[in-house]
Amino acid sequence: MALSNNIMAALKWRVRSEKGRPLLSTYPFPAMHQPRNLLCIDDEAEVLRALQRVLRKEPYRVLTAQDAATALAIMARDPVQVVLCDQRMPDEPGTRLLARIKQHHPETIRIMLSGYAEPPALVEAINEAEVFRFLPKPWDDDDLRATLRAAFSRWETRRAKLYLPGIFKTELEKVRQECHTLSARCASYEEALKALLDLLPVPALGLDASGEVVLANPAASTLPEAWLHAARTGVENPAPAEGRDPHEALAPSCPRLEAISLPEGSPLRHVFLFITSPTP
Repeated sequence: MALSNNIMAALKWRVRSEKGRPLLSTYPFPAMHQPRNLLCIDDEAEVLRALQRVLRKEPYRVLTAQDAATALAIMARDPVQVVLCDQRMPDEPGTRLLARIKQHHPETIRIMLSGYAEPPALVEAINEAEVFRFLPKPWDDDDLRATLRAAFSRWETRRAKLYLPGIFKTELEKVRQECHTLSARCASYEEALKALLDLLPVPALGLDASGEVVLANPAASTLPEAWLHAARTGVENPAPAEGRDPHEALAPSCPRLEAISLPEGSPLRHVFLFITSPTP
């Protein structure tokens, strides 16, 4: 548990609990959000100004272009998540421009805007440009805003599917490295502790959480079996009926006992130092 807590703290992972609810964990993954940009393409300046008015309170920036060349130049310069393009453009049809955008910026969500009922254009928009929606002119303001929000949501979903696996792989590698680092520290700590205990002239025992002896220095070879049993009993019964500390279980037979409890998660949970050497 302590090792897990150390890893979570090092990686800034947060866990919180609420009464009656399951544990919730949050992790600050690297931000993958880009500035939200909508590109509106229409040869009529009045239409572009109307779109800017309708969308002025929306949570994205509205970019405008009156021809294909300007639109493509903007997309080469700025990230554009959604394109709203008029079908009837002077230099080339909107369907053809959207098909070019699909080729060079396949992740961009494409929406067609047209004031004319053109079944062939609809078929071309669907088959060639793979448009997300087809909106009429004049548009309904609420429907326009809702469609654009859905388009940005679609873009974010696609981006998450593309990039989250890589982000998870990177973050899991960080977890693996942190586990390795902390495990190495624990191993180094235990080795240092063992070396220190081996130098002590008094018996020393290290017990795990279940009361099993996992470490004994050379001086401990002289300990009577009764003291070993008392040490195990003290750990296996951490809450004596009389309310004494579990290490006090050794006090009657070893009045000069020194006991140390180590943090949870360590293979060593208790270290006993028998200051008074037993009489053979």
